[in-house]
Amino acid sequence: MMAQTALRPRYRFMASEKPLELWALIKMASSSKTTNPYALEHRAVANHFVISFPKAHRHFWSPTIDLNFHEEGDKQTRVRVLFGPAPAIWTFFMFGYSVAGLLIIAGLILGYSQYILGHEAWLFALIPAGAVLVIILLFASHFGRHQAEAQTQQLKEFLEGALQRPLHHQED
Repeated sequence: MMAQTALRPRYRFMASEKPLELWALIKMASSSKTTNPYALEHRAVANHFVISFPKAHRHFWSPTIDLNFHEEGDKQTRVRVLFGPAPAIWTFFMFGYSVAGLLIIAGLILGYSQYILGHEAWLFALIPAGAVLVIILLFASHFGRHQAEAQTQQLKEFLEGALQRPLHHQED
């Protein structure tokens, strides 16, 4: 099962195959109903690959896999695997956290300025507003991770089968 603390689990390992050989393994596994019962889709740009669910099985919280292959020497490829929500969802959450942080900082600076000037320091109210936004985003992200758990496991099983090796979670 996935590590419960990781919002975007990462895996890293060395492979003896070249990037094109690894991609060929994934394409071959994708074309078989036995190894790809979920009809996963894939796309590639240079040494960056994305595996996702087809639109018919995709929902708001559906995860994707981002794979990066980096050749190191003649017979070694560093493989980096990142499980996470669709890029638009991840961007939305990062934007939300940025807004929350700005609300808290603005509340501290502007509220303190009002206080020092002897005015009513009503801008301190931005601090709890930012904190509430952070809490809402945290609960939403945990809910989303829970909703995506089964599909994340399906993606992991597919990738382990395609690459013919187990993935072990790595903390960074």
